[in-house]
Amino acid sequence: MTALTTTDPQSLERNAVLDEEQMLDLAGGDASLRREIAELALSELPIITRALGDSVRVGDTRRVGSGAHRLKGALSNLAAGHSLARARRMEEAAFAGDLGAVRAEIAPLEDAMEDLLRALERLA
Repeated sequence: MTALTTTDPQSLERNAVLDEEQMLDLAGGDASLRREIAELALSELPIITRALGDSVRVGDTRRVGSGAHRLKGALSNLAAGHSLARARRMEEAAFAGDLGAVRAEIAPLEDAMEDLLRALERLA
């Protein structure tokens, strides 16, 4: 697999659900690599998101922070600015120990992830 190029995280956050052209840029212009990344994301993101939701429901902010960090890392190879921004907010709230903010963020994050998965299915 080819190494991905890096992009300013702030520019990623300005994107909507999925910026397919930016994702292609992140994949070095290789459409087959972009498709491979989309397929991998489709298999991994639901697992990470489900585990994150479970951690929120039991109120374990430490586990939420770790899960949000893992999700953020997975999203960093995608041009999924909205989901990345949501994961970043979740991570910050969790590491601050703000369970109320964590609980308020989970539904919007799960919605953003559902939208992202639908967008990724079109690329896979």
